[in-house]
Amino acid sequence: MMTHIINAIRWFLYLIVVLLVLAFLDEDIDAVILSVSALVTFILGFGLQDTINNLASGIWIASARAYDIG
Repeated sequence: MMTHIINAIRWFLYLIVVLLVLAFLDEDIDAVILSVSALVTFILGFGLQDTINNLASGIWIASARAYDIG
């Protein structure tokens, strides 16, 4: 598990270095940053889908007071 986190951080740092080099060479990196952030959001959305679903269900059950204890 720890190696996955280290690899993700390493790739993130590589991406930052490449973007900094491109920015230093006066290339427009706005589209690249937008694309990468959209991809990360897409991946996190699928990865956290069950967690967010469970959280929303718990909030709905708590607000509906479907269960009266005591």
